[in-house]
Amino acid sequence: MFLDENFAEVPPAQCLRIRSFNAIAPVTDSQGNQINLDPISDFFANEDGEMDMWLGYSELLGYGNTRDGLKKMLTKYFQMQLIGDWDKIWYRSIAPEIFTRILGHIQCDISSSFDTTQLSKFTSAGEQVVPVAFTALASVVRSDVHFVKLFTNSTAAQKLSLTQMVFRVRSMRMAYSTAHYNGMLFNGTMNGDLLDSGGAICKTSLTAAEKVNPRLDDKFLAQRLITHLNQNLEYYNRVLWYSLDSNRRFLLLDGFQIETFVSSIFSA
Repeated sequence: MFLDENFAEVPPAQCLRIRSFNAIAPVTDSQGNQINLDPISDFFANEDGEMDMWLGYSELLGYGNTRDGLKKMLTKYFQMQLIGDWDKIWYRSIAPEIFTRILGHIQCDISSSFDTTQLSKFTSAGEQVVPVAFTALASVVRSDVHFVKLFTNSTAAQKLSLTQMVFRVRSMRMAYSTAHYNGMLFNGTMNGDLLDSGGAICKTSLTAAEKVNPRLDDKFLAQRLITHLNQNLEYYNRVLWYSLDSNRRFLLLDGFQIETFVSSIFSA
């Protein structure tokens, strides 16, 4: 450890810094016993499960789930930093990065391509609500989708479920679009934990509009139109003739002979 020159004027947290997280050579006490000093082990010795939790953070951030990886992580973020600033470093640097990493590992069970975009930053301590937009491609039939599950495919993120961290989907609005229809798959509250093995699940029941068969509707309307035209054949023929140009109508009628009862008598 390193002690600042102002140690007599400020609390210990404002003057103590850890110079290095590397292992320290064994020290011999007054009775000739050797004492092994390992900053990593000693640092988490008094907290049950704390080591496993930080190993999970290290793995998720890409340093690996080993003591050497954890040492690299602690060195990057905390070496020569005041002990009193560690909480600030956690909330401003480490926690936002962990949030982004977990967000990048979110998947959807009906899509092989699920892309998320964080709309606001993770900025402070405690519970936060961060809006996230996403896009997905799916090749499934809508009537076969009864549930949608969001989950993380990262084993490192799943291990964090054993810690105090909670990564929950509070609500979701999921719309979909096809070549012939735009609809809403889900819009409501979820409150599902993404770090849990079960993920966050929502029910996607078909609406009345989605149950309608457009092809059957088209066939019904087409048949209804044909029936209407047949029932009003004279009217629509008259409309068609009146809509023609007078000269074109004359050309069509020129030379057209109509057989009548009177003309048949005289010809006889």
